[in-house]
Amino acid sequence: MKTVIIFILLFTFVSPSLAELTENDIRRIMREELEPIKIEMAELKVKISEMDKRINEKFKAVDDKISLVQASVNDKLSLIQWFIGGLVALVVAAIAIPQLLILYREKKESNRKYHK
Repeated sequence: MKTVIIFILLFTFVSPSLAELTENDIRRIMREELEPIKIEMAELKVKISEMDKRINEKFKAVDDKISLVQASVNDKLSLIQWFIGGLVALVVAAIAIPQLLILYREKKESNRKYHK
């Protein structure tokens, strides 16, 4: 009887070490191990998607601000261009009008000399 009890106890401790894993056991274990990883991957995808949306919103906001600044700068440059054009016209007129008046007087005087 002692021998039978010893064999039963020995068999209960040794039998699990003799057991082999079947293909289904391996698949089940892999599924159990991979499931938390799949869940984490899904959560990461959601977080990345949210971050991507926030980044795109920030880029759009910055792009809008840049567009406003560009429009403002273009308006100011246009005003400056008109101002410079006006100054150039004024300088040309300031130089040309006296020259034209001098030329007109000389021509008028030369016509007087010929008609006398």
